[in-house]
Amino acid sequence: MKELKEKIMNWMDGLYIGKYEKYSLGVTAFVDSVIGIIPTDFVVIYYFIRHPKARIWFQTFWLAFGSVAGGLILYFLSTDILNFFPSILNSEYYLKIKEILDYSILIQFVLITFFAFSSTIPFTWLSIILGILNVNLSVYIIGVFLGRGLRFGLIAILSHKYGKKSLKLMRKYIWELFLIILFLALLYLIYKLWI
Repeated sequence: MKELKEKIMNWMDGLYIGKYEKYSLGVTAFVDSVIGIIPTDFVVIYYFIRHPKARIWFQTFWLAFGSVAGGLILYFLSTDILNFFPSILNSEYYLKIKEILDYSILIQFVLITFFAFSSTIPFTWLSIILGILNVNLSVYIIGVFLGRGLRFGLIAILSHKYGKKSLKLMRKYIWELFLIILFLALLYLIYKLWI
C-alpha cells in the first residue's frame, strides 16, 4: 500500500511540477468536468500544499476556465437529448421546473452558481441537467465560472493557509455553508413566486 501511495505521489509531482504546471490544474478541471473521475478538490489541495508560492488567483482562473470549457461540451451534447423522449418534455414535473427556471434569469444564475460552488450534484451531472433544461447559455457560463471559481479559490486559500488541515475544514463546514445558501435561495424563490 505504501508503494502505491508513493507511485501516485510521484505521478502527481510529474504532472503538476514542470513546464506545464501553470496550466495543469485547468486541464485537470476540464477532464473532471467532462468525465467526472478526477477528484479536483483534492488535486487543488495537493497542488497548493506542494506549491506554497503559487499564484492562487491565476490557478483559480484556469481551474474555473477548465470547468466551464468541459461543462460546455456536456451542456451542448445534452441540449437535444429530450427530443428522443417526448413524454418527458410534456410531463408536469419537467414543465414546472422549466416554469420556475424561465421565471427569472436571476433564479437561474443563483441556482447555477450555488450548485457549481457546492457540488451537491456532481458537476458533470449538473452540466447535463442544465443542458437538458436548456437554461440560458450566457447565464450558464457566468454562473459556472463564478461558482467554480469561488469553490476552487476557497479551497486554494484554505490549503495555502492551513495545509493538510484544510481538507478537514472543507469537509466540516461546506455543508453549513451549503445550507445557508440553500435557505437564502429558497426564501428568495418563495418571495418571488408568491408575492
